[in-house]
Amino acid sequence: MDSLQAPRSRGTLRLSPPSPAPPAEASAGGEEPVDSLPEVQHHSRHLGAKIGAGLALGLVGLGAASGAALGGALPAPIGAPTQQWVASVAPQPVVQAFNNIFEPNPGADTPSHYGEVYEITPTGQGQSTLLAMAGQTTPDGNNIPANAVVNNRVVIGVEGIDGGMSSYTHTYTDLLDSNKSGSYNLNQPIVMVHEGTDATRAADITRIAEDYGTMKQVQAGVPVDQSQVFKTDPSVQSTYNLMKQSLDQGHQVLVVAHSGGGAVSALALNMLSHQPGYHDKIAQDVRVLSFAGVASQKDYNQAGVPMNNVLYVGDHRDAVAQLGSVYVTPSNPTGDYTEIANALTHSSDFTLGVPHSPYTIMPENVGHIQSFLAGGPGGTYIS
Repeated sequence: MDSLQAPRSRGTLRLSPPSPAPPAEASAGGEEPVDSLPEVQHHSRHLGAKIGAGLALGLVGLGAASGAALGGALPAPIGAPTQQWVASVAPQPVVQAFNNIFEPNPGADTPSHYGEVYEITPTGQGQSTLLAMAGQTTPDGNNIPANAVVNNRVVIGVEGIDGGMSSYTHTYTDLLDSNKSGSYNLNQPIVMVHEGTDATRAADITRIAEDYGTMKQVQAGVPVDQSQVFKTDPSVQSTYNLMKQSLDQGHQVLVVAHSGGGAVSALALNMLSHQPGYHDKIAQDVRVLSFAGVASQKDYNQAGVPMNNVLYVGDHRDAVAQLGSVYVTPSNPTGDYTEIANALTHSSDFTLGVPHSPYTIMPENVGHIQSFLAGGPGGTYIS
């Protein structure tokens, strides 16, 4: 199950539109999306509570990223005693963030599905087709369907955590295959990579943070074991292979990334850019649209994508957008702590809730998105 099919009582990533939801067509499998739960109200505006909630959201992630960047061991998951202690002493936003991270995820799928590739067809009916199982793509193969190449362009979408084929098909059909007000019609299929949903949000955050930490290693010129990177997160392998195939075939590439898909796509591009000749290919033929991704505009630029070819958009309440839009210098990450702390103080949602959804981000930034997708300049906009 994914977030559109099974809303949960805990705070959760919501791809579905804020209630009231716009009408949506049934998917090819006949499943109907459901309205999202009401947005969580944050009554506390105390700076300490906000920073505490941000630390709760980022504790596992920052620890994992630091561990990966330094080549050290990752921290062990926090257990029930710690959760109980937090519940007894912490402000509600902190408790909510901790519960969101460490409670079992009823929508978890198995690792064998991580990195699956599927195609969203531009019918306006929310239809998608599985193209390849995890591990079935290769860098020199051809997993790009002929119908996915339109005007010599391939659109590669990279999911965030806690979503799946059904939820992203509905979301991107509404937002990127529509003539509705506040949307944009790409008029072509989107080749999607499934990130995967682990047993807990903590495990998902750890995996994405490892991707982020590895990206910083690559940017710093530290050699990384590509096979180990792909084993840690198979979605990186699928994304890397699809990008390489597209560029090898002389196609232009539009990357559409959401949430953790930002770290996945930016890592794949940074790794590919270190292969002979690919930095120039990326500079010439890749553009990126990021919905609150865990990689900044400059992270893509480090892989060769010109700054004007990257559009980063998010909601100002969303901690992921505030933090993800900050570029962390690989050689001196502590020098960016002030900017990171400032991002936390401007956030009010730490649950990957409604402000993190593309349904929220798109209408807030529709002018920038429409201009960018029509060939206009990029930028970073936290609305």
